[in-house]
Amino acid sequence: MKRYFGIDLVRVLAVFFVLSVHFFLNNSFYDTNINGIGMFISIFLRWIFYNGVPLFILLTGYLKRKKKLDKDYYKGIKHILLSYLFISIICIIFRILFIKEHISKLKLLFGIFNFSANGYAWYLEMYIGLFLLIPFLNILYDGLKTKKNKEHLIITLLLMISLSPIISSITIRGIKLDIIPDWWNEIYPLIYYFIGCYINEYQVEINKKKGILLTIGLILIETILSYVVNYNDTFSWNFLGGYGSLQTVIISTTIFLLLYKVNCNKKKINKIITNISILSLDIYLFSYIVDQITYPILDGYLENPVEYLKFYILIIILIFSVSYLLSYIKKIIFDITEKKYIERKNKKSV
Repeated sequence: MKRYFGIDLVRVLAVFFVLSVHFFLNNSFYDTNINGIGMFISIFLRWIFYNGVPLFILLTGYLKRKKKLDKDYYKGIKHILLSYLFISIICIIFRILFIKEHISKLKLLFGIFNFSANGYAWYLEMYIGLFLLIPFLNILYDGLKTKKNKEHLIITLLLMISLSPIISSITIRGIKLDIIPDWWNEIYPLIYYFIGCYINEYQVEINKKKGILLTIGLILIETILSYVVNYNDTFSWNFLGGYGSLQTVIISTTIFLLLYKVNCNKKKINKIITNISILSLDIYLFSYIVDQITYPILDGYLENPVEYLKFYILIIILIFSVSYLLSYIKKIIFDITEKKYIERKNKKSV
């Protein structure tokens, strides 16, 4: 399968965004009152990194638009499930032996099936459902014969999912402006999937300068609003909505459009980006273990999110490097196991 630098670059950026948004999850950012320049910068960065998950789903739509309803497609999930199982078992061992959690081994074992063994596995839980639906989603998408019809599908989903979080954030005389139904908010992956399909089919391009200005401008607006509304209080998770909110859809889609056609002629850089991209899911899952070790240690030296911010780059490089190393070791184990399995299979067939 031919690899494209821009697509791999988006996936690598998404990985760093996810590791970075977990930086704020683990440094008491959400428990700290908002005031001062340090917290303003933290909010700005948090909104940037929040686009990691949407970028992953956009990639899914872009790459899987042509997948059909057949056995070969569904066999493709085998490697993902095996990776998840392997890493989840390591997480269970880690939680029992190193964290010393007082949870029954049976409950931890059940955690594999309900995706709680690894604290970051919720994404995989969502992705498996999306994976199973993809051939049907493609039938729906391809059934819309015109470009305008496909745009109507995306606009309809935006109206159903993306407007209510913004409207609900508006308060008039102490009453929230809940005038748009929000029942469908949780199906936000469909927005990103179909936008990814649309970009793939029509190879959408964007003016780089305008795209960068739009992205920075929207993130700055999110930051200012969050800072003002939550001033001297803790950051509100619900303010301006979640992954399906309109501004997040616009920002993540714009970032995707800015990067997905980028080319690089330097072989070393291509190789590095490709290797990270291939291991992206494993890096994401292994980062849970690395985070559980790293942040408790740092808590003994860094007292608040602003102090953490000073060492952000070093912390993320550390967490990424260890997560990558664990992922690479896992890849070697899987490659050796697969090679031996194929050799045995070939011997039996002779």
